[in-house]
Amino acid sequence: MPSKSNPEAVKADAANILKVWQANPYFKLKDQTVEAFEAAAKKLETLLSNTNAKELELTALRNDRDHTTAELDEVCIRVRSGIKGYFGGDLTEYKQAGGTRASERKRPVRKNNQPANP
Repeated sequence: MPSKSNPEAVKADAANILKVWQANPYFKLKDQTVEAFEAAAKKLETLLSNTNAKELELTALRNDRDHTTAELDEVCIRVRSGIKGYFGGDLTEYKQAGGTRASERKRPVRKNNQPANP
């Protein structure tokens, strides 16, 4: 399997090679013709333009997805806070809604701020 190549760079290389090959019809390769090379270059160009068009569609979909995700996340936070206020912060319903029960929270540990003895 060939290594991953940059399609835009390959397209530019193919265009340069095609110009040289068409200007020098005496150049031959055993298993490749200039017509087959040109067809492959045109196919790549078509695939790249189709891919770019799909990327534009995907960009709009991704933006819509991200916007909806942010809105829903904000509502989830508000609902979870409401559940905590209604049921209490240490009940099962709050944990089922994605909260951390008060009894399961890590207890704070006091740090010793005194300097070490010399």
